Amino acid sequence: RVVDVPVFAVCSLGTAQRSDEEAHGAVSRELVAIAGGGGAAKTGIANSIEVFEVCSELEDASEEKLRSVQVVPLHDAPVSATVCRTSKELAVAIGTGCKLFSVAEKSEERGEGPLKISSASVEALSSKENDAPRVTHKGITRAAHIAYNRDGSRVLLAYESGRVRVLSRASKASSTSNSALLCGDRIAAIHSTSITDMDVSTDDVTATVGKDKRCVLWRIPANESLTVATSSQSNGEGAGEKVKKEETSMESFTPFVVAELKPRCARTAQLRAVRFHPERGSELLFIGEVVPKQGSFVSIWRRSASPSRSSSAKAEETSDITPPDAAYSCVLEQKVSKHALTSLELSGDGSLLAIGTAGSTLALFSVVIRTVMASARKQEKTNQASAESAEARTEVLTKDATEPSVFDTAENQGDLSNVALVPLWTSEQTTPLLTHEHSLHVLPISGVHISSDLNSILTASPDYSISLNSVSAPDNAWRVIAVLLTFLVLLVAIALGVTLGPN
Repeated sequence: RVVDVPVFAVCSLGTAQRSDEEAHGAVSRELVAIAGGGGAAKTGIANSIEVFEVCSELEDASEEKLRSVQVVPLHDAPVSATVCRTSKELAVAIGTGCKLFSVAEKSEERGEGPLKISSASVEALSSKENDAPRVTHKGITRAAHIAYNRDGSRVLLAYESGRVRVLSRASKASSTSNSALLCGDRIAAIHSTSITDMDVSTDDVTATVGKDKRCVLWRIPANESLTVATSSQSNGEGAGEKVKKEETSMESFTPFVVAELKPRCARTAQLRAVRFHPERGSELLFIGEVVPKQGSFVSIWRRSASPSRSSSAKAEETSDITPPDAAYSCVLEQKVSKHALTSLELSGDGSLLAIGTAGSTLALFSVVIRTVMASARKQEKTNQASAESAEARTEVLTKDATEPSVFDTAENQGDLSNVALVPLWTSEQTTPLLTHEHSLHVLPISGVHISSDLNSILTASPDYSISLNSVSAPDNAWRVIAVLLTFLVLLVAIALGVTLGPN
């Protein structure tokens, strides 16, 4: 589908419910936001955020699977977008700062009859063009990536200078359209060159990869306090000067480095993407690497042991760089494409991995994780069972025997023992007879999103287009089969012609 702007970012806003039990039944639709534009210069290319409804399974063939519901204009081109896990809030990286939006639910009636759609409305939280305080600092260049921390109290901005800026989020109860939404500026030098990607785990560990061929896992020290932004209006000139001075202040902080990882495939590898597992947090890390003239690889890193609270706190107090109980080891290196990787995304449950490339191709993998219960944990359960009644002991043993091998509950989660990437399909189809490549876009894929129902994949590109693809049955596979059958028919026809010859 063709859109009005070159797209640089894709993110999900949640699901919307349609209620029409008499005719259609309940249908769940996912809301996806795409962001992009031509920049602040007067190029004639607009800048905007566009919200789409995505429904991969529809009973009525006349309805669109991808429908635009809202367009929000911007003054500059957003290059990255993220949604807070704990609140309905959207943030995009623009210029040297960011812009915050609220995502509010709304209902509308469509057509005749009792059809009601529950959708969403994206509205700016302030009237400012940029919600980040304006500062003068050599590390504040153009923002490249943006992310929320676990509880949404902080916004992290990664820059092309290799710095990461941390901003405190103001209280929503006291926020107004003219008040400061973000302040308490802190900045840290994480990389020596541009940061190519950033992600924050569910346990508040931040991972950044840069052009300096390093992946740094870090978090803000517990003793680092950022001033919480206040939204009170200033009534006097002195108060106004105080607020202005507070907004323009910038202080540095030293991050608590959990681990530092380097490319595994080759010394010349470039780190392009990083993602934590959505359910296992910082225990499992996926890094996308590009090796010149060889293609793209994905390396999976596992934390060797869960850091204990006491040792982690002690390490922070003594400013240790890498605590011994937070070491990571590479458990898998696998080639995923012959093209350079441009985007990497995991599904909401971590079961699927999608890869977008500079060759406008898409590859889908199944993430297979096997877990085993640690011997110490088994012994602890056995000792606990022996102290209880025979009936309770039987229940515990039965539970141990029937525990699933993949993704136990958080309380009884087993230790990760093996990880594998199983190829499901790719638009790069290679056969013994020919190589067929089906490009989804003209330019490289800039964003990938896997739907919450795991039925479709949305890709976006700066070529003013987005594409909705099926997870289970990609069209390019049938095209390859058709080409092969045609080729075989031609071979048979030529063979018969040579054998029979002229009479």
